[in-house]
Amino acid sequence: MRRRNFLLVLLLSVFLYLALVFRLSYLQIFKREYYKNLAKRNYIRRRVVYAQRGDILDRNGVKLAYDIPEYALFLDPQLIEEKSTLEETLKNLDELFGIKLSYEFLQSKKRSVEPILLRKLESQEELDKFYNNSYRLPGVFINMLPKRFYTFGEECAHLLGYVGYPTQEHMEKYKERISFQSLVGRQGLERVFDEELLGWVGTEELIVNA
Repeated sequence: MRRRNFLLVLLLSVFLYLALVFRLSYLQIFKREYYKNLAKRNYIRRRVVYAQRGDILDRNGVKLAYDIPEYALFLDPQLIEEKSTLEETLKNLDELFGIKLSYEFLQSKKRSVEPILLRKLESQEELDKFYNNSYRLPGVFINMLPKRFYTFGEECAHLLGYVGYPTQEHMEKYKERISFQSLVGRQGLERVFDEELLGWVGTEELIVNA
């Protein structure tokens, strides 16, 4: 009786061992490429954090000019390995948002540090459209950009001036402090106090998973 029980336990142990070996072999040999590709999609991505400009206040502390957040669609071609996946993303961008980009253009931008600004989102409906279809848009994400708001509109434009995107001269002057999506002073107080109002562009690290 004991001998039979011993043989039964032995056979069961051998069976479990062989099942484990088979499973490991299956994962390492037959599913190797699948998990290799899956692992490629798990890595740290650096995303630009655009700095807000400082507020301009009157003597009573009323804000005359300040930044409000604006959502925009970005595409990072470095997040997409396969050509077919990138082409499918471009097709879906055109279908969902009317954004037309060529595969050749994106290939030329693959070495760029900054992701490509596709377009600004103008409504909650567009935000919802992205989130509902994000699975169809690998490599595409939403980031916030600063947008300048003037409390009294054009009434104080002659004094406050206005802002715009930086020129090459601005990029050389402020170097790592700004990016091409930053806002710099062009006229009025915005220009006079540009260095004081400018923030510092930064980056954040995101773990991108499959």
